[in-house]
Amino acid sequence: MSDIEIEYSIDDTPMTDDEIMGYLKRIGIECDINTDLNSLALLQKAHLTHIPYENYYCLERRITSLNHKELYRKLIIEHRGGICFELNGLYAWLLKSIGFDVKSHLSRYIIPEGEIHKRTHRVMTVTICGERYLADVGVNSECSRKPLLLAEGLIQNDGISEYRLEKDDFFGWVLWQKLKKQ
Repeated sequence: MSDIEIEYSIDDTPMTDDEIMGYLKRIGIECDINTDLNSLALLQKAHLTHIPYENYYCLERRITSLNHKELYRKLIIEHRGGICFELNGLYAWLLKSIGFDVKSHLSRYIIPEGEIHKRTHRVMTVTICGERYLADVGVNSECSRKPLLLAEGLIQNDGISEYRLEKDDFFGWVLWQKLKKQ
C-alpha cells in the first residue's frame, strides 16, 4: 500500500440515517455500531460476506460511476457487487458517515514478484485511538477479514490467513499473506 491519499467523490455529504440503515441491513448488521475497532472489524467482515467483488461492468466495457449515490444504488439497492474502487469507495463513505477517521489510498499488487505494476487498487486506512488500520473490502481473491494494524513485522491472524506488513523504500507498505494449513 502506498501512502498516496486519494479522494474520489467530490460530494462529501454524509449518508443519511436511512442510507446507513439500508447499508447495515444489506450487510446483515442489526446492532449498534460505534467508532471502535470491534465495530470496524464487524463491518469489514459483514461487508466481505454480503457484497461480492463483481466486474461485469468492466467485462461489458461499461463505465463505472464512483459517485456515492450511484454506488449506493448499485451495491445496496440493486444488491450488486463491484470492483475495488466501488466497494472500497462505498465502504469509506459508510465509515466516514458513521464517524470513523478514514483516508483512501492507491495501492498495487506485486504479483508476480519482481514486476512493478501501476497503482490500480484502492484501500483505506482507518485511525482509531491514534492507531492506523488497513481496511480493504475490494479484493477479487483472498483478503483479510479484519482490519490490520499498520505495524511493521507484526504477524496478524484473521482465522484463515496470517498477515505481516513491512515498509519498503520504493513500495511503501507491503502486505504479505500466508494461508494457514488446513
